[in-house]
Amino acid sequence: MAHLTFQPKEINTEIFDCLGADENLPMVTLTACFEMVKVTKSKQEAVRSGLNITFTVAVDPMRQKYLGFFSQTDKTARSLTSTYEMLDETACFNFSIYMHKCVSELLSPISINCNFSQADNETAATTLNVDSKRQSVVEVPFKKACRKNDTCIAELDVDFSFMTTQLLVAEDAYFNVSIKLANHGDDSYNTMLAMHYPPGLSFSRMTLIESSRSTPHKCSDLEGVLDKTICGVSLPLFRSRSSATFESSFYVMHDFEWDDTISMTIDANSNNQDSNRTSALTKNIPVQYEIKMILTVKQDSATYLNFTTEDPAPKEMGITYRIDNFGFKDFPVNVTMFFPTELEHNFEIKSYEVFVKENKTQCTATTNQTSEKKDDFTPFQFPMRRIEVQFDFIIPPNKLLIISTGVSLGLVLLIIITVVLFKLGCFKRRKLTYHIQRERIKATENVKETYKSTNISNIQLQ
Repeated sequence: MAHLTFQPKEINTEIFDCLGADENLPMVTLTACFEMVKVTKSKQEAVRSGLNITFTVAVDPMRQKYLGFFSQTDKTARSLTSTYEMLDETACFNFSIYMHKCVSELLSPISINCNFSQADNETAATTLNVDSKRQSVVEVPFKKACRKNDTCIAELDVDFSFMTTQLLVAEDAYFNVSIKLANHGDDSYNTMLAMHYPPGLSFSRMTLIESSRSTPHKCSDLEGVLDKTICGVSLPLFRSRSSATFESSFYVMHDFEWDDTISMTIDANSNNQDSNRTSALTKNIPVQYEIKMILTVKQDSATYLNFTTEDPAPKEMGITYRIDNFGFKDFPVNVTMFFPTELEHNFEIKSYEVFVKENKTQCTATTNQTSEKKDDFTPFQFPMRRIEVQFDFIIPPNKLLIISTGVSLGLVLLIIITVVLFKLGCFKRRKLTYHIQRERIKATENVKETYKSTNISNIQLQ
């Protein structure tokens, strides 16, 4: 008969890690013992000849995706076959069973079967009893921390929130979602987060923000599926009373036909999730588009007008505003133009019209627009452009008035000069006797000067 034993009694689940290095680890040491007991009398030579047996040891023969194998380098070596001649009553063999470091199925134990038969039953002196049990089966369980009846039931709760009040559709924009996952029950096996979103979003990454313990994760898209992403959380075990907060980022495709609102659903599931517990959550968020509108005033717009008394006729004032949409989305625009109709110094704007050169929109004019009061806490931000036009009224000079004024002022100035000269005696006439007297006085003065000079010379000679 065959007997199977193994060590350790339970496989430690702490060493499994689906995000670490890809390697195979020894998990169980299996011991297969065969016992030979004589049930009929036989010759001593026959007993000494021994019994040739052929045995096969297989790991998880009934499981489609087997977990254990006998070679550290060959994961397909799930069975071993050997032939042995039993000369003693007992013969034991040890085998190492390896497992991959990442195992998603930790609920069901590993099954190990051992089948044996006689190799040369036709010519051997010793034969195997046909009633002997030729198979031995053992199951190696995984270590569990369950609260009830050795059955682990996970209680997963998921909650998420949008990190913005709306989904903004723009070029090179990202949409972020905060996700919190908690397990209030037993250890959760093969825990998965599934995110369902519109095809206009493309999953970019998920980052761990906060966790109660080490919580590795790995996300992958499904082939051919554009609206779903599945992320494995702390594989293979998401421990009891653990929680983790993630931030998922999605790329926003601006060429997608978006609705006014979108819905997103995130659900958590595992191999041992409580079937009576709902762990899916759906939320909606409005969609808004980024607008790239530019309002400009063309350079050929009027900025100066002048009027004269000789040319008082009305003049045309043309101002051209240009609105450009540099974005990727069509959108309605209300354009309002404000201008005064009555100006200072009796200027007035009349017969104003609005023309649209490009037939892309429709405009209507509204006159006598009054100001509207807005609440202070309600923000309004509109693109605005302003242009100022200067009006000048030029009065040409009056030539007749200028000439008359010049002549009058000249006459007045001449009279003033004449009076001053008259007061100074410039206009008094001199008589002949006056000139004769002046000549005599001058001659007398000359004689006196000559006589005085002569006397001075005589005094010096003496």
